Amino acid sequence: MVSASQTTIPGTEHALGMQATSSGIDFHLSIQVPVLIKDNIEQSLLKSFQSVGNIDPDWNNLFWAVHPGGRAILDNIEDQLQLQPWKLAASRKVLREFGNMSGATIAFVLDELCHRREKEEDEPRQAEWGVMLAFGPGITIETIVMRNPLARGLKQN
Repeated sequence: MVSASQTTIPGTEHALGMQATSSGIDFHLSIQVPVLIKDNIEQSLLKSFQSVGNIDPDWNNLFWAVHPGGRAILDNIEDQLQLQPWKLAASRKVLREFGNMSGATIAFVLDELCHRREKEEDEPRQAEWGVMLAFGPGITIETIVMRNPLARGLKQN
C-alpha cells in the first residue's frame, strides 16, 4: 500500500447508507449509485495518484481490486475508464460466486486477484501499480494506490 484517500461525493447522503437494526444491517442503495460513481471515479483516481508523486497512470497498465457493489457499478467503472474486460475479472467472479458481502467482499477480491496472478490467467505480465477501490455511505470512494513488489523488473526485498 502506497497511499490511501477518500473522496466524498457532495450531496449524496441519501444515495447510500446503512443502519444497524435489531434484525441485522439494513442497507439503502439508490438506483443512482452506479452513475454517481461513474461520474466521479476518474477524478478520485487522479487525486489519489497525484498524492504518490508524478505518476500519469494509464488505467489499463494497473492491476485492479474493486469492491463489487453490483454489476452496474463494475460496468460503469469499466466503461468510464475504458478498461480492458479482464481488468475487473476478479471482482466479477467474486460478485458472481458470493454476491456483495459488504466490507468483507474486498478481501475475497484480493484473494481472487492473488490466485489469478499465480496462474497468470488474465494478464501476460504483472503490473507494477494497482488500485483498490471500495464504496461507502455518503457516497464515499475509498482509494488505495498499491505497488506490486513482485512485478517483473522489480527487485524483491
